[in-house]
Amino acid sequence: GRPACGWADEVFYTMNPNSPVYTHCLRALESSDLFAGLEKNLLRDMLRLFRYETVASRQVFPLGDVFDRFHVLVSGRLRLSRANSRTGRAVTLFLLRPGDGFDVISLLDGQPHALEAKALDELELLIAPAETVRTWIEHTPEFNRNFLPYLGKQLRTLADLAADLALHSTETRLAKLIIRNA
Repeated sequence: GRPACGWADEVFYTMNPNSPVYTHCLRALESSDLFAGLEKNLLRDMLRLFRYETVASRQVFPLGDVFDRFHVLVSGRLRLSRANSRTGRAVTLFLLRPGDGFDVISLLDGQPHALEAKALDELELLIAPAETVRTWIEHTPEFNRNFLPYLGKQLRTLADLAADLALHSTETRLAKLIIRNA
């Protein structure tokens, strides 16, 4: 049967060279910070371990439901946020774009993450079992050379967010956000 990802799936393909989206997804991985520069045969071998799915705009799901999988955006934008159920306040931690992977923290520690993901556009995703990606991290130095700087970039984003929340007014943070995303 078809594996469930927690989204309202619209399209599903296994990633083999005969798939109608194979070449499109291969190009997306080649331009991703996580996979750029990898040897072509290695990249093709990795792509075969993914499955492809599309997700309608505005779909929402908690990442804790899919912590045993690693996702890479092929197209669209995805917001990752955390909310306080008592106050209703929420903070956006990441705005992901094509080539970005998620949820890196659950990938590393194997634990569910209390984040919510919301598709801001229709998404195309590549999905691989977390164990598969953990194996790449452990046994594929070429992938690890991309993964560690990517992880560092995400940690820096979180550190910058913490500093902004602690040190700047809402107006200043909003102005910086508008400038950054203009």
